[in-house]
Amino acid sequence: MLEPVLLNRSEIDSGRWDLLIADSVNSVFYGFSWFLDTVCESWQALVWPSAENYKLVMPLPIKKRLGLQVLYQPHFCQFLGIFSESEITVEIAGVFLESCISHFSYISSYSFHPDLSDAVEPSLKRFSAISFVKQQTFRKSLALNQFYNADRKRNLRRGIESNWVIEEGINTAELISLFSIHHSGNIKGGVSVQSYRILEKLVAAFRLHGNATLRYASVSGKIHAGILIFRYGDYAVYIFNAADEKGRKGNACTVMLNNYFMEHEGTDLLFDFESAQEPHIHAFYQSFGGADTPFVSISKTHLCFPLNYFQSLRRYLIRTRRALLLILYRT
Repeated sequence: MLEPVLLNRSEIDSGRWDLLIADSVNSVFYGFSWFLDTVCESWQALVWPSAENYKLVMPLPIKKRLGLQVLYQPHFCQFLGIFSESEITVEIAGVFLESCISHFSYISSYSFHPDLSDAVEPSLKRFSAISFVKQQTFRKSLALNQFYNADRKRNLRRGIESNWVIEEGINTAELISLFSIHHSGNIKGGVSVQSYRILEKLVAAFRLHGNATLRYASVSGKIHAGILIFRYGDYAVYIFNAADEKGRKGNACTVMLNNYFMEHEGTDLLFDFESAQEPHIHAFYQSFGGADTPFVSISKTHLCFPLNYFQSLRRYLIRTRRALLLILYRT
């Protein structure tokens, strides 16, 4: 198999690219050009067999740090990988991994679609410079009878008794405000204002290309919780949510999720909770019924002095800047 070709974003035909992503056996909206254009600082791609003929493609989100091109996993983009209309073999995965490693001296993180795990994992053993971990998301098929556990049923009843008023949202301002005030402080390094801006742009993109469901739960006209779900075809992702203390205690998000599941019950929709790796969040999602779905994430982070020193200094400065911006954003 010939080595794939590395293309810059300006060299990629968006129409041809998106047709392949849509027809891929592992199609997912993370791979579409309009999604990547929204969440990535910049992106390139490995394509095969040529720059004019896309049979296999691998999107590569990149950013420049310390004069280096860094391959990274953008916010709101759970995984990517190799896309094709045919099955990805161990040989194909190995060729693309080798090419990727040769082009990037630093990979902060890059995650592969769960369907690629059987092809990617055996190939990784060949590359000593690459570290990898198994992560997992949690998925619920609405075509199957995957029942809530006893605790979730009990909390759903309590949530219904709270008499939440559930309404469709127009913009994300209230959702972002709830998250900024009640959740962002629990996230290591904080949340940048730019991440909130990307989220707003994604909502606009999904309203154009797919479907964005934004819902709020309120009592006496005051919003206490919100959820945001992105859907493309038969795949939906629980991309963002937030609640204040009243919303959490009143199980508002449980009620809104249950409403969404009831609306799509018996369909072919696959619902991805995009599970964080924290055990308590995973347990919450697991209570809705479904199954763990593992995927592989790789990194290549060994820098020599003085680049490793400047990297640590830069991380400290970013954390400080984010904290200051968050204070300004709240005011």
